[in-house]
Formats: sequence, structure tokens, C-alpha cells
Amino acid sequence: MLTSAPLSTSKLKFDLLSRTNKRNLRHSFTFSAAEFVAELGTAHWILETLSESFHKLKRLEKLPIHWTMHQVRECFHIKRCNKCQGFRHLAKDCPSNRPSCGSCAGHHPTRKCRSPQVVCINCAMHNQFHGTRFPAYHHASDRGCSYYLGEVALYKETRDY
Repeated sequence: MLTSAPLSTSKLKFDLLSRTNKRNLRHSFTFSAAEFVAELGTAHWILETLSESFHKLKRLEKLPIHWTMHQVRECFHIKRCNKCQGFRHLAKDCPSNRPSCGSCAGHHPTRKCRSPQVVCINCAMHNQFHGTRFPAYHHASDRGCSYYLGEVALYKETRDY
């Protein structure tokens, strides 16, 4: 993922391709449809590239665009259900009959949560059923969540790059 890049797609593509070729990254990038607006005038872009270029980008950690250095980091396509907060499926395919809140772990949709308590349903359930001691006082969508990081590790094991 390229962070805080200019919103102008054509200019971004031109600058990214011309700058990276100067750094011996000769492979092309595929611009994914995913674009996340970061702040006014910038966006985070999901880029796909060949393994060799990926490893070079990962070592560089930053790319210059418009005389500004932009952070490059690995992005993981981890599916998380917005109904039960579980991983490896989406809400439309959710096997659960009851919703689980991604904020307080209660049995209601996250958007209807009124609780001041923050509890990760995944960490709390894993602790209960597996005797682990994952910290659970965070949202289910937290990128530092121990359960999520376990899903990232599983995802990485299935990739050859």
C-alpha cells in the first residue's frame, strides 16, 4: 500500500512508474480499485507487483512522488465479517444467526452500539475457549489485535512471495 499519495490517478501512475524505474524496479504495477481517502487531496493506494519488485519496495520503505517521500507497506487482504466480526468470510456469507458488535462484543449490530465499554469479540472468545490471555480491550477491527495478527500470519503462510 502506498500511503498519502496524490489523488490524481494519472499523475500518480506516471510519477510512480517513472521514479521506480530509476531505482531499478523495472516491473510494472497494477493499480487496484481500492483507494482510501486519507486526508484532503491524498489517498492510500493498493498496488500489486511481481515478487522481485515487492521485496525491493519493502526494503526501500518509501517512494518519492512530487518531491515528497511516501511510505510503502505491505497490505493484507484479510476478510472480516461485519455481522459476527469473525474472519475468513463476509457478512453476506455469515453462518451466525446473531450479530456481534465490533465495539463492545454485545449481541447487536456495531452501528447500534451505545456501550462505553470496548471489547474485542474475537480475543474475548478465544480467551474463553482456548485459555489464552489475548488483550481484549480494543475494537474487533484493531490492526494490533492478537487474533487479527494470527490471521495475518495464516495469510502469509499461504502466499509464496
